[in-house]
Amino acid sequence: MNSSRLTQYTGDPIQQIKLVSAILFEISNQHPGIKISQSELNAITVAANNICAAFLTPATEGNNND
Repeated sequence: MNSSRLTQYTGDPIQQIKLVSAILFEISNQHPGIKISQSELNAITVAANNICAAFLTPATEGNNND
């Protein structure tokens, strides 16, 4: 379905620390015993921050291919 209106997320804000934890948990599931460097942790944190920010940004008009 092609819609010109996207709905805005209205629930509680996504918790950045829980998102970082979930990403790290999944990485450890896929690669048991892996050691994460500071630069890798920084990349994960940036990704989590971007996800949190995306859910705080008001939805914009555009095509929604859902």
